[in-house]
Amino acid sequence: MVMRLGCLLFATTLLTPPPSCPVAGMTPFRRISGPHICGDALDIDPNTHDILTGSWSYSDTLQVWDFASGKLLSTFQPTLQCKVYAACWLRPGVAIVGGTQAHLTVVVDTKANKELGGMKDLEHSVYGLDYHQRSNTIAVAAGNKLYSSVVLGSTLQALHSREH
Repeated sequence: MVMRLGCLLFATTLLTPPPSCPVAGMTPFRRISGPHICGDALDIDPNTHDILTGSWSYSDTLQVWDFASGKLLSTFQPTLQCKVYAACWLRPGVAIVGGTQAHLTVVVDTKANKELGGMKDLEHSVYGLDYHQRSNTIAVAAGNKLYSSVVLGSTLQALHSREH
């Protein structure tokens, strides 16, 4: 699988990627190999430009990459076995991650390499999540339920669930 973000290229298989971007003759300026990205598990911090990748794998689950150099900055492994299907930045150095197997959503401090809180033992796997900065709210899609939570400090508060 090859994902193109502008002309930043993520190669997640051993296949050789096409030599150029599909955008009017542009050539990829960076290739990052390694993450097994499934779902919405790729995000770029708008302030630091750090790239967050979540892998649908039991190893190297969550990784942070330097946008300018393409070098790996850090790797985080949740305490529970989870294959990541969705990940996004909440703020610089803090991300929210959701996935399959353990059916969880976890807030992670990627700089301190620790979990700050989350929702565990959900009924279904987490296949989508997003963060709305103005309202400081997280939405998590797991099975036929949509969970929403307000972020206070570094923890999730006021968890609500709606079936859809």
